[in-house]
Amino acid sequence: MRILLTLAVLSATLSTGLTAADATVTNGGKPAVLLTLPAGWTAEASEAKVSIHTEKKHPHIQVWATTAADVAAAEKQVATLVVSEVTGFTTTAVTDLQIAGAPARQFVGTGLEADDSDPSNAEVTLFTVGKVVYVAISHGEGDGAAKRHAEVNAVLTSAKPAP
Repeated sequence: MRILLTLAVLSATLSTGLTAADATVTNGGKPAVLLTLPAGWTAEASEAKVSIHTEKKHPHIQVWATTAADVAAAEKQVATLVVSEVTGFTTTAVTDLQIAGAPARQFVGTGLEADDSDPSNAEVTLFTVGKVVYVAISHGEGDGAAKRHAEVNAVLTSAKPAP
């Protein structure tokens, strides 16, 4: 009976997409970074960036490669790097992290959503995989980014070079 129940739960989990998945971030059209997503999260890739969707679709999360030489160089242009998602980004706090075995920096701040100019709260993370600097942004109206902070950081710290 326990085996049947376990199989039924596993089958339901697989059929509803509640298993962990991977998101691949590209650079120059080639797979570059692999991120492990929590169960129920999905990813939608375009040539320039990957958009990660939580099960509730909020906050909005995007990750893409930059042309910055290093995290310090990217830090000087953080507001410009995220202008496609949040305009007028102003940093209110900075945290140092380790992602993929390298130093990373996370900037918490505010701005306006690029699509409709609504007030936005955002967390912008700059990290390096290989010799490429990537930017990740978690943003939205209200406190969605802050509420999902730990989950988004877990996704980012799962970063590894794509095979």
